Amino acid sequence: MPAVKNESFRLYRVDRVLSLQALDEVNSSIPSLKEWLKQKDERETIEVKLKFTEFGVRLSETDPHFNTVENNEWKEQVPLEKLSFLARKLFSFGAEVEVLAPKELQEMMIKEAKACLSLYKNKSEF
Repeated sequence: MPAVKNESFRLYRVDRVLSLQALDEVNSSIPSLKEWLKQKDERETIEVKLKFTEFGVRLSETDPHFNTVENNEWKEQVPLEKLSFLARKLFSFGAEVEVLAPKELQEMMIKEAKACLSLYKNKSEF
């Protein structure tokens, strides 16, 4: 069910809810789930293009965000505000995915890789 957090609507996964308290009041500004799902997303987006390895395609099959991978490629319009979330998610695929576009997402991946590498810089010779 949609809810309000920080003056924006959020959709929470039921399987992650640990407790729930029913309120006596109803916030009429919150749309029903049906209405919420029909709303057009007005956020500014950017086209993201990814190239997966064969193993990366297998990994992507377990993630509903990437259910449109075809010929090892994924192309979608992504809200600009979600790029950093996407970068962290893609980083979990390691070398099994390459960001083809946009440049901003490539730079986020490089920054994340450098931060990860710095954790091990003095622990081993490269």
